[in-house]
Amino acid sequence: MDRWDKKILYQLDLDGRISFSKIAKKVGKSKSFVKYRVENLQRKNILLDFVTIIDTSKLGFQTYDIYLQIIEDKSVEDEICDFLKLIPEINCIQKIIGKYQLYISLFVKYFGDLENFFINFLEKYHKVISSYEILMIYKAYSPAHNYLFGNEMKKINHSKALLCSRPIELSKKEIEILRILEVTPRASFFEISQKIKSSLPIVKKIFESLIQKEIFYYIRPSLDANKLDYLHKNILFNFKPNGLLKIDEIKNYFLSLDSTMFVSYGFGKYDLTGEFVFKNLQEFRDFQEKFFKGYSEYISKVEFYDYYKEIKYSHIPFSDIN
Repeated sequence: MDRWDKKILYQLDLDGRISFSKIAKKVGKSKSFVKYRVENLQRKNILLDFVTIIDTSKLGFQTYDIYLQIIEDKSVEDEICDFLKLIPEINCIQKIIGKYQLYISLFVKYFGDLENFFINFLEKYHKVISSYEILMIYKAYSPAHNYLFGNEMKKINHSKALLCSRPIELSKKEIEILRILEVTPRASFFEISQKIKSSLPIVKKIFESLIQKEIFYYIRPSLDANKLDYLHKNILFNFKPNGLLKIDEIKNYFLSLDSTMFVSYGFGKYDLTGEFVFKNLQEFRDFQEKFFKGYSEYISKVEFYDYYKEIKYSHIPFSDIN
C-alpha cells in the first residue's frame, strides 16, 4: 500500500459515501485512478467492504458479546461459524487465537431473546464448547483507521459514544433508508430515492434527520490489517474496584491512540474490551509498557488475543427493525 492508497482510504474514512470524483479532486488525481486503486484494494482483500455505523440502542437493541472456547478441530469451528452467520441478530463473528477461539456479538431487544438464542446454540454445540463468557455491552466507541495515516494526515475523530441511548420512534421511510444503507452503504441519494419511491429532496431530508437524531453516525471502509502485516489484537481488561473509577480516563487514553479501532464497556467478567492494530511487535510492546506503567494499579487482569479472521460484520439488525 503506497501513499496514494492511504490518501484515498483517508477520504473514505472521513466519509464512506464520498464519490470517486470528489476523492479525485481532493487527492489531485483522476476519477479513473481513484476507481482503479479502490478496486485493486478490494481485489487484494485489503478493503473488505463498507460498513454503516449507527447507534442500535436508539432502535431498541441491547448488545451482548460472547466469547467461546472450542475443544474440537478447525472443521467444527468453521461449522459453528456457518451456523452463526445465518442468524440475523448476530452482527459480528471473529476468529481469534488464545483461550477463546470465537468472538461473537449480537443484538437483542429482550433478555429472553438472548436466552433463547444461547440455549438453542448450546443444544446443538454443547459437546464442543468447553467454556464461554457473556458480556452486556453498555457503551462503545468505533474510531477510524488512524493507524494507517500516522502523522502524515490529520487524525480523524470518530469518537461519539454508541449503544448507550434510549430508544426513539422512527418513521417507515427512516427504517427503509437504514435497511438500504446496511446492504449498500455507498448507495447514492438517487438510488435510495428509487428504491423507497420518494423524491430526492425527501430522501436527503430524511438522511439529515437520521444524522440529527444521532442514529446514523458514518460509513467507513472495513479493512483487513493482517493483509498489510499489521498486528490486530483483541484485548480484554478486568479492573480492580478502584479501576472502575478510572474507566473513562482509560477509555480516553485509548481513543487518543492511533492504534485503537474499537473500545466497549461491559458488565460481566471483563469491564473494558478493545481492538487495536499495531505496525509491529515493538509498537505492541511499547503500548503494553506505557499502559501498565500508567494504570497497572487499577488492573486485575488483562487477556490478549490475536485477531485471525472476520467472518461477519453488520451494524444494523435490519431483519428486526420495526
